[in-house]
Amino acid sequence: KLQNYGPNSAEALRAYAAASTESIQLQPHSYVQTDASLFNLRIGPNYKRNKQKAPSAPALYDLYSMDFLYDSTPLKNVSDKFKIPSIPGITDVSTGHAHIPPMLVINTWLPGEEPSVFAKNSTDGDTYSIPMVFVLSKDTLEQLKDIDTASPGVKLLSEWCRRAESEPDFRGRFKCMGQIEDIESSSIPKFIHGYNG
Repeated sequence: KLQNYGPNSAEALRAYAAASTESIQLQPHSYVQTDASLFNLRIGPNYKRNKQKAPSAPALYDLYSMDFLYDSTPLKNVSDKFKIPSIPGITDVSTGHAHIPPMLVINTWLPGEEPSVFAKNSTDGDTYSIPMVFVLSKDTLEQLKDIDTASPGVKLLSEWCRRAESEPDFRGRFKCMGQIEDIESSSIPKFIHGYNG
């Protein structure tokens, strides 16, 4: 089905994101969109009292691309090293809300070695930089047409996007979850393995 579209077309991206992981032949050192329901998330309101979790609803954004880089210092600005993609019909789509972007670029770091308790700066030393590009899912885009009837997750996304730029404490609530398959055979330090997924 994927070969029916141009390689970087909106249709190919949507088809790839919608494909089940079983229908995609994974190669070593590759990535794939994960079924969001594999992650158990907190159920609100009153999570602190109820302590309940349930499988996630569908992801709000689809993974478009990612890289896994190892260097002596972290990659601090993704646009210094990577061209930010422009995909007609995906990255230029109007979300209907000025504060909600059709594309998110997230750059996260993992230490390349267990940090010393005496380190002056926690970002010193060998680092895995993981820049990821996500595009708004078709389902989220549809829900944004009527925010009043949107799912709690889409409403929270809207609130986060509206407040995050000017409120650092609110921006700090952002959470992105991923999983590294067969992490035990990777060179990622063992102290990180317990946080996988």
